[in-house]
Amino acid sequence: MLQAIFYARFHPERGPELFSQWPPGLALFRGSIESSNGLLEFSELSTFLVPPQDLTNRALSVCVNGYRILGFPISLEGAHYPRNRFAFDVCVVLDESLEESWLKSWEAVVAKLARFMRDLEANGSTKGMLSREETIRDAGGEETGVVNKVLKGVFEDLAEYGECCVRVSKSRVLNLRLSAPTDDPVTTPKVQIWDVPLLVRSLQSFDYATLDLVLAQIAPHVNGVSHVKKIAQLADVHLPLARKAIRTLVRSGHAMTLDIFHFQAVYQLTADFAWFVGDAQMIDECRGYIAINPADNILATSWDAATRLRASEISPLTRTTVIELYSAIDGTSPVAEFCIAHEMHLYNIDVRRLFTFGIIKGFVRRRQKYVVGSNTSNITDRASNAARWKPESDPNKAWRNAAFSSGWATPPVHSPTMTKDPLPSGKQLRDDLDAKLAKYLDGQHCIDQMCVELGMTEKAVLARLNSGAFGDAAVLLR
Repeated sequence: MLQAIFYARFHPERGPELFSQWPPGLALFRGSIESSNGLLEFSELSTFLVPPQDLTNRALSVCVNGYRILGFPISLEGAHYPRNRFAFDVCVVLDESLEESWLKSWEAVVAKLARFMRDLEANGSTKGMLSREETIRDAGGEETGVVNKVLKGVFEDLAEYGECCVRVSKSRVLNLRLSAPTDDPVTTPKVQIWDVPLLVRSLQSFDYATLDLVLAQIAPHVNGVSHVKKIAQLADVHLPLARKAIRTLVRSGHAMTLDIFHFQAVYQLTADFAWFVGDAQMIDECRGYIAINPADNILATSWDAATRLRASEISPLTRTTVIELYSAIDGTSPVAEFCIAHEMHLYNIDVRRLFTFGIIKGFVRRRQKYVVGSNTSNITDRASNAARWKPESDPNKAWRNAAFSSGWATPPVHSPTMTKDPLPSGKQLRDDLDAKLAKYLDGQHCIDQMCVELGMTEKAVLARLNSGAFGDAAVLLR
């Protein structure tokens, strides 16, 4: 799809010329600085690639010899430039057979790239960067490499990942993403704050300093264990921003979302388990993913001396063991009971990864718990009445309101007695908690959502639901 990218400029003495291109050895233009046996004639296209001023600052497309050249020529005026003008263009070379549906995506990429290059030259700490590089090269000196760096980064990363991130200076970072065509839309995934993101493809840059600011902060905490809300807290990022960044990772295929793993969770096999059993290569991949040193097992803290001795003598993990463990997932027992029943086979296995691998491949799924309560209306009414009669939270504001209503011309700034609201009683706290829990007891909200949004453990939620305050509360698995 992407064949080449090049930077052309208008030289004050020589006129339009090719300044740099990538790949550097590609014989794209005849009569250029790169080759005399290229596929295209630069002089014939120069009028379009570096056009007159009245055709600049807009998208241009040229089709010739089976190629489509997309550009966005830029013209900057200033008395410090020769001829009072600095004109250039950054173009991408695509196959002419490119589907029309992709053109808008490429045009958007080229337009953003052109604006970025314009800002490098015209604004901020990098002002004059492009013209200085050209002056150095014209004088026979070594170039600073800014143009080459941008062209190389854009070409290689867009071709490989469909996106790129190129840092030019401390304050200048170019981020481009080739969006899917409008006639083949990608559905924006729903990411909830109780979802657990897991990276399934490495980020384009391992240097977090070159990433989006929010992504750079949350990336170290995306580990397949922490949910979105916890990641936002650990990274000190506003929750909606963290959620949006993770949704972008999921949409671009860099991450997927899992359910929260804990030992009260219930899992079941899907119909795809038969496919897993018949794929020896997939089983071996699973063995490598879940195998750990017995000393690192999270269950090791509860082992006695005899168990630790058996763990040190455990034989290597076999395919049969993997299949037997997955076959033992019955869809009704929580993970804790599964671990107790199969402790002898879990010495050198990471339990969390055992279930996570199955979810990633699609032959294991989590059965979520939902609650239906029979006595939620009375709890809601009680909480509403308590809120209606709640005293003024700010005593100074209450005093000033009373002073104004009494007809005082200038009420005092402070109340004569600095009273404080009494701390809420245990009954008030329980009523508030019950009112919040009651909103989730319609069978449409999973317990993971309750735990994350209310900041409670599943054990604490179930204990309150079983207190009788909500009548007969039924927990459903589905």
